[in-house]
Amino acid sequence: MLFPIYCWGFRTDGSTSSDEKDSTPLDFISLLSLSPLGEFTDQRKSISLILLGILLLSALSILDSTAQNHIKTHTLAYASHAPIKIIGDAGFLSSNASTGITNGNGTALDPYIIYGWDINASTAQGIRIENTSAHFTVMDCYIHGGSSDYGCGVMLVNCINGTLARNNFSENRNGIRLDESRNIVISDNNCSNNKDGIHLGISSNITIDKNTCSNNGEHGVYLDGSGYVTISDNNCSGNFIGINFFGSWESFLSNNTCISNSLDGICIFGSSLNTLNGNTCSNSSRGIFLEMGATRNILIENTCSNNNNGIEFGFSSNNSIVNNSCNSNRAGIYLYSSSSNTLSNNSCMDNLFGIELESSSDNEISNNSCSDNDYGIDLWKSSNNILSDNGCKSNHHGGISLRSDYLVNLLLPSDNNTLSGNSCSNNHDGILLFLSSNNSLINNTCSSNDNDGIVIDSIGNLDVYGGNSVTRNWIFNNTYYGVEIPQGSRNLIWNNTFIGNNGATDSYNASHVQAFDGGKNNSWNSTDGYGNFWKDWTTPDSVAPYGRVDSPYNIDGLPKAKDCYPLTAPRISDPPYIPISAPSNMLIPILVIAAIAIAAIVLTSFIILRKRKGKKGAPD
Repeated sequence: MLFPIYCWGFRTDGSTSSDEKDSTPLDFISLLSLSPLGEFTDQRKSISLILLGILLLSALSILDSTAQNHIKTHTLAYASHAPIKIIGDAGFLSSNASTGITNGNGTALDPYIIYGWDINASTAQGIRIENTSAHFTVMDCYIHGGSSDYGCGVMLVNCINGTLARNNFSENRNGIRLDESRNIVISDNNCSNNKDGIHLGISSNITIDKNTCSNNGEHGVYLDGSGYVTISDNNCSGNFIGINFFGSWESFLSNNTCISNSLDGICIFGSSLNTLNGNTCSNSSRGIFLEMGATRNILIENTCSNNNNGIEFGFSSNNSIVNNSCNSNRAGIYLYSSSSNTLSNNSCMDNLFGIELESSSDNEISNNSCSDNDYGIDLWKSSNNILSDNGCKSNHHGGISLRSDYLVNLLLPSDNNTLSGNSCSNNHDGILLFLSSNNSLINNTCSSNDNDGIVIDSIGNLDVYGGNSVTRNWIFNNTYYGVEIPQGSRNLIWNNTFIGNNGATDSYNASHVQAFDGGKNNSWNSTDGYGNFWKDWTTPDSVAPYGRVDSPYNIDGLPKAKDCYPLTAPRISDPPYIPISAPSNMLIPILVIAAIAIAAIVLTSFIILRKRKGKKGAPD
């Protein structure tokens, strides 16, 4: 492996130079070629070679450190240079006065070096390189003043194999701009106080790392129609948008700091197959924003706090949001008009809404922690979603809410959602369904809530709303009712466990009934004879079928609803079908069997008679 070093004041021919810009790269092989090893015998050569190797490695470390320190110090004293324009690889061979090249021959090991210049870009792009494949590096330059519509600190067009490192770009339209370029490294630059810090158009295989792109008028980093870009460890703060993707794909954003941007920390617009990992997006209007056809992107382990919305999706589908921390926002995660997204294992705490869906469908929301918000998970005009195994605790209003608007949006309720295995405890209400129909609540735990465990409500008992199913839920120790239906119809509540709600004890007390039904045509038991387990109503059970209390459990409310088949013990799964008595439709198979038997007897008798008649009529 070669170790390139810029040994200022030395050339490979041993001469010296007083001009640091005329220095030549010195590598490990070149240093070995200077050693007078031919003067020794073979044995002494071997020993000397080992000793020399040790000395050279030490020297390399010292020289490299010295060179790096020298370069950093040298950036404080740039030399003035006119704008530079290089077209084609042959353009690198023009005079140093026009190209600004200080070293190199354009190979991967010895790239052309443009180093240490102060360039005023007010009359032309500071450095423009076009249609090249030779290797080059622009390093430690200060380029400024290119604020016209096409002004740029550095502009690369159709370039391959370039590196931009440790430059300072300010007061330009674009600090760095790439068009139709690839295999470019942009590292450790300061691209602040421009309109766009770094701008990529139709470019690929680009690495952007460790840059400061702050306080730009529009974007810290902007990708337009670009792919396979790695953006890592950059500071993109104080811009309008920190990092913006437009129609870009298969790129990786990691460990970037995007704070205090006016609109978005990171915006993914109409872009797909990108991965956002470990970014910090805080104190902006939106921490991370996906919109208009953003699809199949992965957001993992990002921190989005103190924004209006931590993570926001609009008109986007099939994205994965996993293990993100979205705390202290208006909404931790907010989806509108979006479908088929997966939200799992996120922490959404201390927000107004932990997770909020508006007009969104077919999303899967699982294993999220949505606690200490005003609303844990809120579905508004959203249908066909699955909410499973979420922890929604200590929220000021509802743990989980499904709702629609009054009047204006009566035709846009939250329907056909499945809530399974969620823990909704220590909220105002555990689960609230308002103007919502045909939802399934299965295996949820709703306990120790300040008001009710589960609330199902409507307006005026309209038949258009209802048909919700509540089964196999554990509902206990809520201050008021375990399940309350102020208004609503056609809801089915069965095979749930009610313990200690509304002050109920192990003994029934009419003043502490555990449920309320003010609606109509609601059923508190299944059609095949199974109700709920009420801890204050477990006996007597002296009449078959056993396992059910012999008398109904009365439900509070004007319709005088009842659980006609209360259970004597909790059931974890739905019970098998056991008929209360033989139903009348059992006569049908009996009659069919009897008819078949009679037909067989008649047919057999007819055959026997025909045979007998045949024998009598036969000639002797």
